[in-house]
Amino acid sequence: MNVALMAQRFDIPGQLVTVMPFGDGNVNDTYLAIFRTTFSEERFIIQRINSNVFANPKEIMSNMRVITEHVHRRLEDEIHLSDRIWQLPRIVETKDGEDYTVDGNGSVWRGISYIHSAQAFEKIQSLDHAHEAGMVL
Repeated sequence: MNVALMAQRFDIPGQLVTVMPFGDGNVNDTYLAIFRTTFSEERFIIQRINSNVFANPKEIMSNMRVITEHVHRRLEDEIHLSDRIWQLPRIVETKDGEDYTVDGNGSVWRGISYIHSAQAFEKIQSLDHAHEAGMVL
């Protein structure tokens, strides 16, 4: 399936500029999609969920919706207690209002918000880095 066509199924304002492979993940096929409007640029992540690893990707998305909504509510309730900014990707809905879309081969695709300030690491970089990872967990 054409990844650009899949990206255009999600409810992102503007015109698609590019879709490119993103990251070094070994489970899902991950891409960064960039859309532009007259005054802004929107970036989001699009992933084809690996059904060999996740037997029921639709349940994965249902669980992701429950978890992200719960965590976002907690973060909003506890913002005054935190000394840091916590960010969690949000699900990007399709133009049909769904949490995922299915291509002609039956593969499930999801869109999630892109966190500009985030970095991904293959392994822990230092003791401080391990501490930060533990704080998230």
